[in-house]
Amino acid sequence: MTTILLLAIPVLFLAIACIRHPYLGLCVMILVFIPAPLYPMDLYGWVFYGFAGFLLVMLAGWFLRMMAHAPPFHNAGRHEGIAASVQFWLVLCALGLPLSLVFNHGSFSDRLYFFAKGALPFVYLLVFFVVRALPFTDRQVHRLLACLLAVAIAFAAISFAIYAATGMRVTWIYAPLVFPFPALGANIACARMFTTTTRRGRCAWALLTGTLILAVVLTFTKAQIIALAASLLLIGFLVGRQSSAHVLARAAGFVAAASALAIGALALAPRDARASFHELLAARISDTDTVETRMYESQAALTQFVQSPIIGKGIGYQLERVEFGESISSNYVHNEMTYVGMTMGIAGLIVYAMLLVNWGGLIRGVGKLRAPAIGTVAALHGCVLTLTIYSLLFASFRTIQHNCLLGLFLGLLVNFDSQAWERAASPSCVPERG
Repeated sequence: MTTILLLAIPVLFLAIACIRHPYLGLCVMILVFIPAPLYPMDLYGWVFYGFAGFLLVMLAGWFLRMMAHAPPFHNAGRHEGIAASVQFWLVLCALGLPLSLVFNHGSFSDRLYFFAKGALPFVYLLVFFVVRALPFTDRQVHRLLACLLAVAIAFAAISFAIYAATGMRVTWIYAPLVFPFPALGANIACARMFTTTTRRGRCAWALLTGTLILAVVLTFTKAQIIALAASLLLIGFLVGRQSSAHVLARAAGFVAAASALAIGALALAPRDARASFHELLAARISDTDTVETRMYESQAALTQFVQSPIIGKGIGYQLERVEFGESISSNYVHNEMTYVGMTMGIAGLIVYAMLLVNWGGLIRGVGKLRAPAIGTVAALHGCVLTLTIYSLLFASFRTIQHNCLLGLFLGLLVNFDSQAWERAASPSCVPERG
């Protein structure tokens, strides 16, 4: 207890500094993801709750400053569609409290706990309104993305170290690796590879992109690989709208070089390492148990949706289902749309569709941006797509990390949409030299 109290004092001072300097605070928020767990663990639950509390203190401080109209919170985004979608979503989360009391099992305190546990991650979507209220320079946006790259590189390094030491699927050893940080970093690096103007810069960003893609492969998680492939295609499409031949040439060069390096690495690797890799890959490709379990899970969730189709059964509803032959009860499923239908009903599905439609409007507006902003905006859209697709295949949407980053990305995209002319005219928007 004494150790925790001693740690709490500097953390509190750090939170105060982050509240006073929100641009610094957002960078710290991202970097804190490196040691942060995805959920409370038996022995180190205090680490998760400390992480969650630290971010909540910052959010509360930022909102108090926003309500007082304190600088630098003076930017009002003109694009209101996404803001309204997030507001409606949070209202539906709040309605989960009475629904949880009606539909959940257990004592009154148990039902309150189930609701609080289910609603907590979505509270961090409030980061969207913080980012939306801040005016960003191009340099400040790049600094945030550099912090995310640092997290992605740290997760990639952990993955390589674990695989080199064990030869096993890295997510079995270190659970936070199921979150797609390397995939998000690969989106940023790929966009920079397409837009940087020097040969040295292209080579450096291509090397980093390939390294992060390899880290994703070592998770042997099909959902991450699918999400990353889709987001890289979106980034190539958005950047290629202004210079398709330019992007195709760089993409072809990257694919050729990456394929050659992969083949060479496999050829030079020891026989045992190659066999281990091939066995893991074959096991994941042929794995049908997980697919069947997810199908049964979705069927159980849809059954609950039919019983309360309009407003669902509330955030935190405990779904009883069979997983790998064992009967369990939990407050999540591995598909966000199924989860929304079960917990928020048709009302939640409408709000979810509103969010996607409004995000699609921002994608359509990318063509109006000037060239210097295209790479950054394409990377942000790629990151949103990664999170969106992954949340349809994995329960990542039930994490603080997912909602903080989704709010951050959407807030930055709204700022780009409403203030693109200022950013394009600023001196910091000179094309990068590597």
